[in-house]
Amino acid sequence: MKRASDWIEALKEAFVKEADAERAPKMAAYMKNKFSFIGLSAPVRRKIQSIYFKNSQDLLKRDWRSVVELLWRENSREFQYTAIDLMVKHKRNLELADIQLIEKLIVQKSWWDSVDLLAGHLVGIYFQKYPDTKQVTIQRWDASGNLWLLRSVLIFQLKYKAETDSELLFKYCVNYAENKNFFIRKAIGWALRELAKTSPESVIRFVNETNLAELSKREALKHLRNSIS
Repeated sequence: MKRASDWIEALKEAFVKEADAERAPKMAAYMKNKFSFIGLSAPVRRKIQSIYFKNSQDLLKRDWRSVVELLWRENSREFQYTAIDLMVKHKRNLELADIQLIEKLIVQKSWWDSVDLLAGHLVGIYFQKYPDTKQVTIQRWDASGNLWLLRSVLIFQLKYKAETDSELLFKYCVNYAENKNFFIRKAIGWALRELAKTSPESVIRFVNETNLAELSKREALKHLRNSIS
């Protein structure tokens, strides 16, 4: 298979063949009916796509970015999940300019299911590979006011563990503390909860000294005891 579009058409046929039409509306309802689904469970989808990834290694090594963009244009949500899995598969090959593609996907067809994967699995890896780009990119995302870019600023370090830049995280938790959006407040708590796994004292101190929303506090201290002074 020589063309990205042909690869996607073949994948689409395989997906449709194994889809469960009765499952599709339930999947859409879970996502607040923001997207349509063809009715593939994650295990079934991954089993199918893994075969196509393996059988088209030359094409995907050469044109994975084009394939990702084409998948993102598809109506059914399963194709966006496949696009993210394909990007994650090539995460070690991210180039400097790929932040443009990542950002594009964050702000298009946006919802927590795609953004959390992109931020946690790709933005984090990208900034580790190109640390000199981190500050200017985060500043741009912060200035954009885009909900999903702001959420990405908060959660891209989720997998950093002891390498988390806590000063940076605390800064944006403070900056967004008065934001009333559920996804921002939840992200603040989630990011702090992950940091608490390696630096519980700093998180307890920060939460006690910062005027955070109750949702953020509750999430941050979820696994800690005797945390509120």
